[in-house]
Amino acid sequence: MSSTTEVTPQAIAELAVPDLATLTDEQVQGRVCVWDRHEDVLTGESAVDLGERMTELAGTSSPMRWFPRGCRRHVAEQAYVALFEHTLEHCRECRGSDTCPIGAALLRLHLRRGWL
Repeated sequence: MSSTTEVTPQAIAELAVPDLATLTDEQVQGRVCVWDRHEDVLTGESAVDLGERMTELAGTSSPMRWFPRGCRRHVAEQAYVALFEHTLEHCRECRGSDTCPIGAALLRLHLRRGWL
């Protein structure tokens, strides 16, 4: 991928996933979209890998490593939310005249409707 079309792991990490304790086993295992438990089973072609996440479970002292996945529609929606949070709340570069690489990647992810 060229740098003008790349969706970086840093941009994917900006997508907020639901609390692990609220998810079904199928969602935790990546078989179903983390944002929609009623959706069809994800396939290699329909799923977007949301990267490794570490979540500390209530009542435990060690974090759980898990690998959530989302459907393309919900990833695009979450990229839109993350883009606004990133540009308006966190990133000085995006609030200026330029857009940083993470902001640009989030915009591409939203516009491509989650297609990576």
